[in-house]
Amino acid sequence: MDSAGVFRLDGNAFVSVSAGIPWYAKVSYMEGKRVVYRTNENRYYLFCATDQGLFISENYGSDWKLFRNGNYSTLQ
Repeated sequence: MDSAGVFRLDGNAFVSVSAGIPWYAKVSYMEGKRVVYRTNENRYYLFCATDQGLFISENYGSDWKLFRNGNYSTLQ
């Protein structure tokens, strides 16, 4: 976390998964959520709280989209 970006552990190496999040954004918190729709379709979302806004990923963190502007420190 902080301004180095977002990484995931792939085997025994860290891989950057912060495409779409500004490189200077301070990452404060991350959360995953599974949503089950009435059609029984499951969708998985990742949320990333930063000082540049709230970002969402629909593909396990491969890329991120700005969801809301602002300074977010936690997700509750």
